[in-house]
Amino acid sequence: MGLRFRKKTKGSTEVENDVALAVAGTVPDEAAPVTDTASDAASEDSLGTETAGADDLGGEAASDGTGEDGKDDADADADADAGEDGKADADADADADEDGKAEADADADEDGKDGAAAGEPDEPDEGEGEEKEGGAAAAGEPGELDEPPTPAEEQFAPGHVRIVEKRSFFWLWMALGTAFGLLLAGYLGLAVFFNYHYGFNTSVNGVDISFLTPAQAEDVIRDQVDRYTLKVVSRSGTHVIPGSQIELRYISDNQLQRLLYEQNVFLWGARLFNPSSADHLAASVTFNLDKLNAAIDSFSFMDTSSMVAPADAYAEFVDSAYRVHPEVRGTTLNTIKTRAAIIAAVYATEGILDLEESGAYQDPKVFGDSSALARDIELYNKYVPFSISYTIGGATETLDGRTTLDWVDIYAPEQTGLDDAAVRSWVAGLASRYDTVGAKRTFMSGYGEEKVVEGGTYGWQIDQEAEVAAIHTAYRERRGEEREPHCVSRAASFGAFDWGQTYAEVDLTEQHMWYFRDGELIMESDVVTGKPDGFNTTPDGVYYLLDMQSPSVLRGRIMANGQPEYITPVSFWMPVTVEGVGFHDATWQPTFGGSWYVRNGSHGCINMPYARARELYSLIETGCPVVLHY
Repeated sequence: MGLRFRKKTKGSTEVENDVALAVAGTVPDEAAPVTDTASDAASEDSLGTETAGADDLGGEAASDGTGEDGKDDADADADADAGEDGKADADADADADEDGKAEADADADEDGKDGAAAGEPDEPDEGEGEEKEGGAAAAGEPGELDEPPTPAEEQFAPGHVRIVEKRSFFWLWMALGTAFGLLLAGYLGLAVFFNYHYGFNTSVNGVDISFLTPAQAEDVIRDQVDRYTLKVVSRSGTHVIPGSQIELRYISDNQLQRLLYEQNVFLWGARLFNPSSADHLAASVTFNLDKLNAAIDSFSFMDTSSMVAPADAYAEFVDSAYRVHPEVRGTTLNTIKTRAAIIAAVYATEGILDLEESGAYQDPKVFGDSSALARDIELYNKYVPFSISYTIGGATETLDGRTTLDWVDIYAPEQTGLDDAAVRSWVAGLASRYDTVGAKRTFMSGYGEEKVVEGGTYGWQIDQEAEVAAIHTAYRERRGEEREPHCVSRAASFGAFDWGQTYAEVDLTEQHMWYFRDGELIMESDVVTGKPDGFNTTPDGVYYLLDMQSPSVLRGRIMANGQPEYITPVSFWMPVTVEGVGFHDATWQPTFGGSWYVRNGSHGCINMPYARARELYSLIETGCPVVLHY
């Protein structure tokens, strides 16, 4: 059977020196003694002999063991300072068993990897540690082979050094260089490619033209422009403008070529994650502006007459408390801004234009989520929990917390009501704005002339005392009301021409009268009015028709003797003033109209021919406005 060999190890210091010299490739000046070298050579010779002739184990093993004992003794003296050869040999064998590097070197010798190192001067030193199994037997147990040490024993054996074989990194550097070259070639190749093509994330008109040439990109964009449609989104709906309707065409203006020239081909990688906004261009187009304006004008949202005005949110009194009445956003557009936004969208060939986002709408100034509004509502509910909304013709006046909060002292807890002086002042202001009794009015006469009339008893007149009391009651009862103000008198409508479309008119200068119903002339007649002497003059102004009697007896002013100035029976009596001025038939007058009234005028009444007086009596009604003017 084959023999098993073990390698003895030298002292740690000597091993470190040998390793350093072996790496440096030099022979140490202070070599081992000649006897050790000769012993090593003999040991190597003996190794060769033992390998060739294993059957001579009994005799040669003892000889080789004896030959190595001298070397072992020297090693043992150097490492452990022991004097006994047998103990030195045993220690050397134990060291050799525990030295992992020694066995690694032996394995390297068997594999042929240490062939190049065989000619180094330190090679004999390695042989010094080798020993036949016979040597181990000579040390103490003849004929018995030592068991190989375990890896753990080799690694952790005290005083041993693990010698690492130097390896070459040539192939690693070759692989890294090749990979870098390939990456560089790919990077430069793409840079050359992007010199003629658009880089990553390049778009025009929202169309991705990445990796296309300018000519290819133009074809794509031209096709898109030919199919272009703009959708205009308003609050009332969506409206469409086809490009064909406005003769939209693409213009080739070298913009795409400039875009290619401006891109940095060596920074193509950065565009993967950070596309330049400059690349998101709009195609250059032309269109028929007149046809675009015509299309815009045809949209319903541009009709100013149908626009709903915005309204602010406000505090509304409902069910004995205030709450937020939401704003009305309306549909009122700034038409100039709207038109400009649409034209700009077409130039940019945008697909959708939201007028809301473009800021074309007029919005309210106060929204329902206003913190200031919420704070006001809290105060109103605490101090002035009432509201009155006055409807006066087409107008509306609201008296609520916004005004009445100033009529209470919120810092005086003992206060139990509104300031009466403030209430009366506000009601007087309301009356001044809407009372029309005796006010000047401008109107068109029956002759189509603009006239001004002033005075009379007809018109609106607010009952201020009744209204003041009503406001105090609403405050105490936390009441919300919507009504007309308490009035002494009312007119047919509000405004300067408050007598409406049904009325009688008398031109005191032209001595002529008209009766209109719903704005249509029903009848007219010449008349004779009061003699202009300062006592019998017919007053001007706007009055009510107070009464209608048929027949009737007219009586004049009471004279000093207690008798009326006159007593005259008539068939049709229609008084206008409480003093006794009115329409009636006058059969005693020979003529009507003209200047007859200057010398032959009445006591102030409006004399009419019998037939015309009868006709008027059949048409007019009590309460009808009567306008008397010069």
